[in-house]
Amino acid sequence: MKRFSDRTVVVLFVIYGFEAVAANLAHPITPNLIEYRNMPNYMFGVVFAAMSLTNFLLSPFWGNICNHIESRKLLMISGIGYAVGQGMFGIATNPLVMTMARFVSGLFVSCMSIAATYYVILHSPPEEKSRNLTITITTFTVMGTFGYFLGGYLGNINIFIPFLLQCILLSLSGILYYIFLKPNSVVKVANYKELIHKSNPVQSFIDIGPSLSPLVISLFATVLFASLASTSFTQNYAYYLQNTLGMSPLINGITKGLVGIFATIFNFTITLMILRKNDVEKHLSYLFAVLASVLTIIGLYRSNPTIFIVLGIVVMVLDTIQVSILQDRNAAYATPENQGVMLGMHNAMKALGMIGGSLISGFIYDFNPFYPFVMTLILYVLAMFSANKLRKRSCL
Repeated sequence: MKRFSDRTVVVLFVIYGFEAVAANLAHPITPNLIEYRNMPNYMFGVVFAAMSLTNFLLSPFWGNICNHIESRKLLMISGIGYAVGQGMFGIATNPLVMTMARFVSGLFVSCMSIAATYYVILHSPPEEKSRNLTITITTFTVMGTFGYFLGGYLGNINIFIPFLLQCILLSLSGILYYIFLKPNSVVKVANYKELIHKSNPVQSFIDIGPSLSPLVISLFATVLFASLASTSFTQNYAYYLQNTLGMSPLINGITKGLVGIFATIFNFTITLMILRKNDVEKHLSYLFAVLASVLTIIGLYRSNPTIFIVLGIVVMVLDTIQVSILQDRNAAYATPENQGVMLGMHNAMKALGMIGGSLISGFIYDFNPFYPFVMTLILYVLAMFSANKLRKRSCL
């Protein structure tokens, strides 16, 4: 049984990496598309927030549905649905349609990440669960970087080529999930009325209520602070490099490539080493303290391009470690009955951080380009305190 479980999880890793390439093809040319359509610059923030909003609202729903519908079916739905949303986005000619398209994409991208994680947890032996979750997250990060590069290259030829290729590959990945993944058991097969009831986002948030112990509340608070910090930093890093330090876009591409390489190395060494320890939460709080310290050094030397670039890479690499650790803690605190709901709420907190981090940091950037990084520092400190509270409650 273990060998078969390992094999089906490996199949998911391969398809998930393939899908990560597809999912990131349009990212580097989104600003070009907005400019090509003669839309205002603020649309870049609007479309990001729109996708994050439906990601946030529907995450608990998809987490709940994982208990009632096979993961491979949900992954097929998410791949095809995401392709439809991106196709709409690519052909949109006005702000309203473009925003609606991103609503559609956000709806299905939340399903993709939750169903994939749920499948990995369900088909991994207990002793392999932490490792497999780390591989899942790292695979998407690294292959997503490759997709970003490929999308940028193809976009230089024609900005619509990445969208066309993205729609094809996302749909194909959904079909591959259904064909090659082993069916998984569900807690309860939902009937039509139950699915309608659970499709209400408000009801999905209400359903998480029984699982909200003090320990889980501390976990979700930490996820939220970490997501706010991560989004604030990554959304403004490239802008600061180009607009304030005068670096070329090539430098941003190189940094993303280096982050992907080092993230792979660190996640398969340091992250797995931390997850094998008994005091994971303590090391998580230490990690946030290190991130806050690096941000402090960046603040002191922010006018030095070399130091800013190098330490920026350090922040983004270390940030991938906290993502893996928090996902592992979610799986560790969940029960078989509420695993899907916990995953959905976890993803919702990440999406909420993406919304708040992008909008708030984008607003304060206009006052001072370095304010978003000060905001990131404060948020990592809050995440450190929240992780410390998590450590204390996990010992009870």
